[in-house]
Amino acid sequence: MRKALWIWLVWGMLCGSSYGVPSGQRSFPVASGVPGGLLQVSVRVELGGEVPDAIILAENWPEGCRVVSGVWEGVEFTPVQAGREWRWLWGYGSGNPGVSSGVLRYEVELPAEESPEVVAAQVFGTLCTCEGETLVAGDDTLLVDEDGESTMECVLTLHPGWNLLSLPMDPDEYSRAQLSEVQSLCLVPSGLPSHYQICPLAELSGGEVFWLYSEEVQSRALLLTGGTPDSSVAVSGGGWSSGWNLVGVVGESALPVPPSGKPVWHWEDGRYREWHGALLPGVGYWVFH
Repeated sequence: MRKALWIWLVWGMLCGSSYGVPSGQRSFPVASGVPGGLLQVSVRVELGGEVPDAIILAENWPEGCRVVSGVWEGVEFTPVQAGREWRWLWGYGSGNPGVSSGVLRYEVELPAEESPEVVAAQVFGTLCTCEGETLVAGDDTLLVDEDGESTMECVLTLHPGWNLLSLPMDPDEYSRAQLSEVQSLCLVPSGLPSHYQICPLAELSGGEVFWLYSEEVQSRALLLTGGTPDSSVAVSGGGWSSGWNLVGVVGESALPVPPSGKPVWHWEDGRYREWHGALLPGVGYWVFH
């Protein structure tokens, strides 16, 4: 309560300057919530003009929901909670990030038991500066389905340069939005031996094995969510062929290597290396069949 009061006192001190009101766009997987599950939320903040001294994002969620973690441009970010409202503050005070355009990502833990208030609820928020406030646009309807299928999670690690990866799930809208932001070149097998074709990263389907050239200067870990395809193993070309096969794991569990007497290869630090152990989700392998 004291911290919330301090925020509004500081806000009053900052309102001597004149600045515009930024815009916000919220996105989350609209119909994938299940009781007790985690919902991945992102809010894109665009300044679109002169930079204000401070911004407050006030997000209102149904009773029983709570923020588990928040990240702003790769740095941990914690809101102040006041009842059902969570207030994220940029620009003033120790520990708060500076004002800029960017994407806030946070996880919401849904109530463990389904309640009429949360089954189909409206989520709304406002972005505030000294000049006024504007509503956050985008996804605003939360659907919690007690009989719905739980989504799976996977961390996809992208290193600078070439990566040989696999997609263990069908990405939801939130994850596809993350993938679309990656500066990269993505190649998938074309169906002909040793031939590849360009495919936008955000358009990949669950189970695909692919080469990705990351143009980013540092390694990046993406937390992806989505539904699990039917098969437990993805083989490039749709099925096992005699000889070497490009393979990935589908789902969350590691799988034993098919017995062949041949080594398994993966790509690491710019070259092929022999792999020992079970096949892991998110990685592409060459397996002899």
